[in-house]
Amino acid sequence: RMAGGAAALRPAAFVARERELAQLEAEWECARAGGFQACLVEGPGGIGKSALVRRFAATLAARAQPVFLVSCQEIGEGIPFAAISDVVMALARDPSVSGTDPKWLAEVSRVHPGLRSVYPGIPEPPSAPAESIRLRVAEGVLHMLDAVADGGPVAIVFDDLQFMDPATRDVLHVLARRLEGHG
Repeated sequence: RMAGGAAALRPAAFVARERELAQLEAEWECARAGGFQACLVEGPGGIGKSALVRRFAATLAARAQPVFLVSCQEIGEGIPFAAISDVVMALARDPSVSGTDPKWLAEVSRVHPGLRSVYPGIPEPPSAPAESIRLRVAEGVLHMLDAVADGGPVAIVFDDLQFMDPATRDVLHVLARRLEGHG
């Protein structure tokens, strides 16, 4: 015990996950070589998937690699664009995003209006049919990622993917398809 009766905090145990971390590192190396990589860590509840991906994200961040961790929450499952809005918020904290063309930031501001308070010069997004919004947002996020990446890889880690809202899934599908041919 520490002075004042407070218990000493112990670091969380992280055991027997070297193989899984090595697999994630191998995927990261493929991404560093210029290829789009998508990984799914799956298994029953309570086995440490979240701890694993958080540890991996922390190792990337410790090496000054751009990594963005988004926790999908059960409450956000029914809120359109909830998880992609969290991605945008995380990306907006990176000063490199200021290099993104304002027209693409305007498209992304459809799902995260708070972006205008970070970058006050963002114009209003143009009128668009509802069915094209997901495409426009995906394209805007792609341009934000390009600005942050500066020619290197970027990791976006989603924790508790089962709670991701359908609109975000659609945006990520479009984004993944674009990134497969992007380089």
